[in-house]
Amino acid sequence: MTLTQMKYFAEVCKEKSITRAAEKLHISQPSVTVAMKDLEAETGLNLFQRSGKKIDVTPEGEFLLAKVNAILHSVEQLNND
Repeated sequence: MTLTQMKYFAEVCKEKSITRAAEKLHISQPSVTVAMKDLEAETGLNLFQRSGKKIDVTPEGEFLLAKVNAILHSVEQLNND
């Protein structure tokens, strides 16, 4: 799992939309889609419940999100230091 995947994952969870996350991240929607599919394959977890364009985070996704947020916060603190 890369820091980029973590950032994308956190933004998708926040926005509950890959399209809106891509817009916020200023990247293409297919890039985020591929990153999320790769992340699910790598972790072996179903991170999202998809219903059309709406995305809900699964309990496994919520667990991972808590860990990812902690890592991203630590990285941000390190960069600030």
